Amino acid sequence: MSRNHGTLFALSGMGGSISSEFHFLMERMKKIPSNRKRGKEKLLDLLKRIHDFAYVSKLPIPLEKGIRYILRKYRDPKLTTKLVAEKAGVSECQLRHLIKKFLGVECITLIHLIRIEKAKSLLMNRRILIKNTATRVGFENKNYFIRVFRKHEGMTPGEYRRRRLP
Repeated sequence: MSRNHGTLFALSGMGGSISSEFHFLMERMKKIPSNRKRGKEKLLDLLKRIHDFAYVSKLPIPLEKGIRYILRKYRDPKLTTKLVAEKAGVSECQLRHLIKKFLGVECITLIHLIRIEKAKSLLMNRRILIKNTATRVGFENKNYFIRVFRKHEGMTPGEYRRRRLP
């Protein structure tokens, strides 16, 4: 998957319907700098797939349960594919297959993307140290957080903060 996946999931249940959150995310997409065009296009594609499955063909119930569980528990550093599968009522293999088939990403990538999105909002507060941001979003190791953040955003959390804040 590409960098800058954006605020991922309309299924988050945070403040509105899937449709209203989808439209909110689409507006945020317009603000991604043009030099991030490739990442922006891939994020747009992922968001549209989630929206289409949620409204047209419906996500399979285990997948929806799994996504909702990840969105509730992303802060837990012990969150694993196995645990998500148990909560979704399917085997780990089935969950991995569903996530890959319907969302086009690996399960751990999905967890990382959600954590990175949550971290991006925390990084807008200069008073929160990067190591505390990592812990708040489920990364026990600050260096691993920085590595995952760089992989998906193309910059470190510190660079992200400096570019976004005056």
